[in-house]
Amino acid sequence: MTRHAWNLHHAQQSRLTYIIGAITRNIIEFIVKSKTCSKCKTANRLGIDVEDHECQINWDGSSGAMEAGVALKLCIDLNDYKYEIYLEFIVSEDDSSMRSHLRYKSDGDTLSAHIPPPRFLTDPSHQIKVMAKPIDEMTKKSRAPVEHSFNCHEWCNPGWCWAKELENKNMN
Repeated sequence: MTRHAWNLHHAQQSRLTYIIGAITRNIIEFIVKSKTCSKCKTANRLGIDVEDHECQINWDGSSGAMEAGVALKLCIDLNDYKYEIYLEFIVSEDDSSMRSHLRYKSDGDTLSAHIPPPRFLTDPSHQIKVMAKPIDEMTKKSRAPVEHSFNCHEWCNPGWCWAKELENKNMN
């Protein structure tokens, strides 16, 4: 089971991903990737030399590739270097780049042939977030005809409601 957290949605600057054991429910492995370092960023902003420090920057790819890269590294590390663990399932957003990274190909940065690819399950909370907005919009729009007949134009569309069109013209 994998879990992750990030500090900015699609333009994420860092990512914490961890693997939780299915039986123990303990964290087995984790990786933190970062595209920025606060000390470097502060020094650059102030125009001063960066002092020697343990720089946090350990990812130079795109933010969108970060999740797939981290998942690949975890799969390989868990199998080859530490525990000989195979991930059976990964629960995530429906991410095609992660799927392509986590299968064997002889020519690239993907799983080795001896590591079986995990099966992907869609994160239900992600699906709810994706689907909730259209359902919410539909619910709002369904109020309009009833409210319109009682001279309430809050839910109306100026394309068909004369009062909403007039209200929009008066605002401009």
